Amino acid sequence: MQTVRVLSVALSAYARRVMYLRGLVAGAARVDLDGNPAGEVTAKDAEYAAAKLAEILASREAKRAAAVETKGAERIGKQVAATAAAAPPVIKVLTLKKRPVLRLPAVRQQCG
Repeated sequence: MQTVRVLSVALSAYARRVMYLRGLVAGAARVDLDGNPAGEVTAKDAEYAAAKLAEILASREAKRAAAVETKGAERIGKQVAATAAAAPPVIKVLTLKKRPVLRLPAVRQQCG
């Protein structure tokens, strides 16, 4: 049971990565751990991924702006904050592109 928990944590962390969220496009094929087709990414899934991605990128930008301010460059920090406030993140649903398939045969063998 411990192996299932470790795999769950690992896949959860992987699915929160910016690279993974950018790859979730409407119409893309989902694959299981063996690399076999397991459905399709829906528009709803793609929109959720785009919203999560926007949150992550906005958080990173806020951290950068805070770091700039703490270094004594208030003017630059205010410009970044004003730009971020003036232009809300654009959520865009991407269309299907050819994507590499993640295959995890070693992990699958450990769980089986």
